Amino acid sequence: MIATTPPPVSAGRQSMPETRLRGKRVLLVAPKNFSYDVAIASALEDRGAIVTLWPDRLFESSAAKAALRYAPWSVENAGERGYRNLVAQIDSPFDEIVCILGESLFPGTLRELRESSPSATFRLYMWDSFKNKPHLRRHLDSFDKVYTFDPVDAKNLGLVHRPLFYLSDVSKKQQCERYLMSMVGTLHSDRSRVANLVASQMANHPVQSYFFLYAPTIFHAVKDRLINPAPHHASVHVSRVGVARGIFLDVLAASRSILDIHHSGQSGLTMRTIEALGANRKIVTTNHSVRECDFYSESRVLVIERQSAKLDMRFFDQPTSEVSPGVRARYSLEGWIDEVFDDHCRCVK
Repeated sequence: MIATTPPPVSAGRQSMPETRLRGKRVLLVAPKNFSYDVAIASALEDRGAIVTLWPDRLFESSAAKAALRYAPWSVENAGERGYRNLVAQIDSPFDEIVCILGESLFPGTLRELRESSPSATFRLYMWDSFKNKPHLRRHLDSFDKVYTFDPVDAKNLGLVHRPLFYLSDVSKKQQCERYLMSMVGTLHSDRSRVANLVASQMANHPVQSYFFLYAPTIFHAVKDRLINPAPHHASVHVSRVGVARGIFLDVLAASRSILDIHHSGQSGLTMRTIEALGANRKIVTTNHSVRECDFYSESRVLVIERQSAKLDMRFFDQPTSEVSPGVRARYSLEGWIDEVFDDHCRCVK
């Protein structure tokens, strides 16, 4: 699959016409993570689309998730049976079929969807890397257009690089500043180790910081203790209970900067980095690829080394350079929809 990357966005870039999706029947197959699937479906409906929403993963148990990752063949028949029931409920063909990840979609299901909607454009968006999810390479020949948040995957596989997006609720007005830095994220890899290194450097600053790591399962918590046995800093909180989005937005609004510790198996910008941009917050990140982004400046983004996590404390008091409205708009959900549904971005099998 060969693709051309969309041109750089300028302040004068025009978005996709609002009529492009009006009356179109869209099937959205997406993860349920933090209700981003509902937000995307709602934004498509606001443009006049008639949206059907399916989960990208029919199995939620830890054992089934592990099977999908390491032995997908073992759950293929069950996955195809589950989606076959959904396909049977389709009463008229779709115009657009958009899949984000598609963890439990298998070739048989995609063939059935092709047969039921022969004129539909099939679009795949990867918000994880193929290094982390190599089993999803099976999708590459089944979609007309393939986009990825990961620039390395885009370069190596000839895909379209399209970063993640922020929702409009992150641009809430700043409250009285409470945190010099904050982080709200999922516990994985060495995140807690890096967060503790950062927290120890922030401890003597007169403005406090806040770090929250959510452990989705007991497995994540135990694995973290084995990999990162050192005690957590007092400002680093690890919990099996997630933070409600309203609380996350309050923390974001009260923070001068946001800490991003990306997964070592990815090079794409995380959702938290994009949300920090949408909220006009400073960003401290371990992801060196941010230096290639159109919003990057040394006053806005501090790149740190993963091993040492050494901070330059002068960064937090520097005035932050402005980002043009056109660049900021590109990273919004509306900008994401504009590019993912852009038929001028050619993908050729």
